[in-house]
Amino acid sequence: MIRAWHLDLMMIRQRMLLNLPISLVLCLWLGLQAQSPATVVAAALFMTYPMVGMQLGQYDELKGWKSYRMTLPLSRSDIVAGRYLTLLTLVIVGLLTAAVAVGLNIGIAAVAPGLGGPAGMMAAMCSADAVHAALLVGLAFLLVCTVMVCAMTILFYRFGATTATTMLPMLGVFAVLMVALFVGSLDESVVAAWSDGLLWLLSPERLALCCGICAALTVAIMAASAAICLRIYTRTEL
Repeated sequence: MIRAWHLDLMMIRQRMLLNLPISLVLCLWLGLQAQSPATVVAAALFMTYPMVGMQLGQYDELKGWKSYRMTLPLSRSDIVAGRYLTLLTLVIVGLLTAAVAVGLNIGIAAVAPGLGGPAGMMAAMCSADAVHAALLVGLAFLLVCTVMVCAMTILFYRFGATTATTMLPMLGVFAVLMVALFVGSLDESVVAAWSDGLLWLLSPERLALCCGICAALTVAIMAASAAICLRIYTRTEL
């Protein structure tokens, strides 16, 4: 499993080296504009987890990499387990990117308060409510991303890199952007109602319950997806 994980990381190394600085700059810009750590966490997860994870199947088909990997001393269960360990690595990288971006935003606000808006708004990024909201939104968005990535992984293992499976990741990205634009265009009264509802969820008991549900569903979906992919892959003839 570890060897398969290393091979996956080698395969996406160049993409990650290009993606990380872009993700960090985007998170910095969003943090300064939105003044919200929840927005930064969601953007960092999206740029590293689904943006790269949904394309892992395409990398398998490049230059016969999928067939070459099967000639190595790796079982098919090791390959599938290594793939999902790679997805977990992308989640960790996204969270670390978000933490670095939030820290840099706070540092920029401390040095140049006018750059990121009023100092009071920037200080709100460090409040308990802001941290709780970032935790809740981050776990909820992680659940959504996991559904997208796991669905694409199953499709790639079942059908390979076809025209349809190549287009689906872009459609998923487009759907997320449309939702973000829709939320951004909502009336102020709707946004206020959403904010009140979020504050209601931020009590310690409700927050723990919601976070626990999101985390449990994420693990369950990933485990079920891994089992399905293993079943498909063991029956695949190359």
